[in-house]
Amino acid sequence: MQFVPDTLTNWELGWKSTLLGGRLQSNGYNSLPRVLQPGYSVMNLRFGLDQTEGQWMTEFYITNLTNKNAVIYTNEGNFDLRYTRNEPRVFGARVSYRWGKRGSGAGGE
Repeated sequence: MQFVPDTLTNWELGWKSTLLGGRLQSNGYNSLPRVLQPGYSVMNLRFGLDQTEGQWMTEFYITNLTNKNAVIYTNEGNFDLRYTRNEPRVFGARVSYRWGKRGSGAGGE
């Protein structure tokens, strides 16, 4: 298929509230005129703390774990070669609250 890399894989490995995931893409062409975009791989990590019967959840995450500077899109449409790169490594935290009763059946018991 034209403009599609040979290999494009998204993967996740998780257990309870911990998740390790990533994306792998091989070389491919993605613009006219045809410009070869190099392959890349990116990994993300997430670790969460969740109350068993509670409504609060806290999650810590790192995106682009290896701080890979990958070209994710190449464009030569206006007679100048431009690259779009992925985000650098990001550390963060999320806190969420679930409204309503948790774990109740369809009858609202």
